[in-house]
Order: sequence, then C-alpha cells, then structure tokens
Amino acid sequence: AQRGKLSGSSCLVAYAQEAVRTVLHVGEGVLPALRGSTGALDGALEELAEAEMLRAWRGGGAGGFLIPRRADMGIGLLTATDYVGALSDFTGEVGRIAVEAATQRDIAGFRRAMKAVFAAQAALSSLPLHGLRSKLADKLQAAERNLQKVEALECDIACRRAANDRLPGGRYLDGGFSSKALVQEED
Repeated sequence: AQRGKLSGSSCLVAYAQEAVRTVLHVGEGVLPALRGSTGALDGALEELAEAEMLRAWRGGGAGGFLIPRRADMGIGLLTATDYVGALSDFTGEVGRIAVEAATQRDIAGFRRAMKAVFAAQAALSSLPLHGLRSKLADKLQAAERNLQKVEALECDIACRRAANDRLPGGRYLDGGFSSKALVQEED
C-alpha cells in the first residue's frame, strides 16, 4: 500500500492476519510468553496494524481519513501501547508518501498525506502519554517530528510557489510548481 499497489496490499494484510491467528492457535499455551518479555507477538501486531492503517488510508480516495479504532486492527488483539506505536509509525510512512507526492508536484496527494499525518499526530497528542513509559514517549516524539517534516515541506512548497509567481515573463524556478497551477488543480 505504501507504494500505491493496493491490490497486493490487501492480500498481504489478509495473509498476515491469518498468520497471526495461526500463531495464536498453535501457541495457545505460550501466548503469555509471546506477549510478555520478548514482545514478539506485540511487535508483529503493531506492524500489522500499521499496514492496516496504511491500506485503509491509501484506499480511502479523496475523502477524509478516519483513524481506525484499536479494536478493529491487529485481529482485535492490539494493546494500547502497540496502537500508539502503529499510529506513530503510520505518520512516518505517510510522511514519505508526502515527500514523494511533493517531488512529483502532486499537490492534491501531498495535501491528503499532510492531513493524514496531522490527524494521526493530533490523535496521539490528545492521549495522556506524557510521563509514561519511554516507548510511548519515543513514539509520540517521532510522530511530532514526522508532522514537523511535512509542515516544513509545505512551507518550502509555498515559498517556491510565491517565488515562481513573481518571476517576470512567466518563467518558473522549479519547472512549473506555481500557485496558478495549484488553483487550476483544485477546481
């Protein structure tokens, strides 16, 4: 889903969900060990939830992106800590998509990615995570950094557009990334 290949991502997510169910069935007696000290299952569930979020966002079209509920991800076994981790990691993946969209002069794609990063980071910042375990604090800081990077990119885009609009003779510094083109794309 990260690279825009939604058809394959749905199959991969379904495969991962089934693999987790298999591990749970086979390892019923060792489930506490898988979830506890090693965190192997928790890590897998966090990665699965991140993939589910990304797939849901990429498949959402131009409409708004609602952050999935924790109970709807990771086959219903996602802990609150792993949900926070998945949401934070999601901001990083979508931030990379925002950079790709900006590089390709895809304003609509960039804005959609920026909205998703903002929504995810806003959800994280509304949680009472300050002063808690270091993993949660690290994940919250990572999401904040990801939002700052996307905001800096938005500022760079705005500055380039403003500079391009001021050049005489209709020339553009960066090959046509102007606010005039932006207005046409939005109509």
